[in-house]
Amino acid sequence: MGVLLCCGPPDVQRRLIGGLMVAILKSNSHWLSTAQVAAELGLASSTLRHWRKIAFGPKAVLCGRQFRYRRSDVDAWLASRPVMGEEM
Repeated sequence: MGVLLCCGPPDVQRRLIGGLMVAILKSNSHWLSTAQVAAELGLASSTLRHWRKIAFGPKAVLCGRQFRYRRSDVDAWLASRPVMGEEM
């Protein structure tokens, strides 16, 4: 896991507004908020915040003051998790 700053993802457009770099997502359908990911995983938002601090969980992208998760990163992280009852 890692936290990416909005300085590289190709699907993020950056603009300089009032001296601050503000990331504007081109397509919100591919991006999820912390609350959306938490609800989907059945977790509290605070759990995802803690996971970001300890470099665990799906990759998060910092856009301005909010974290966003790519749908594909959440799906990939879920697929990488062991399933109970299966050999590792």
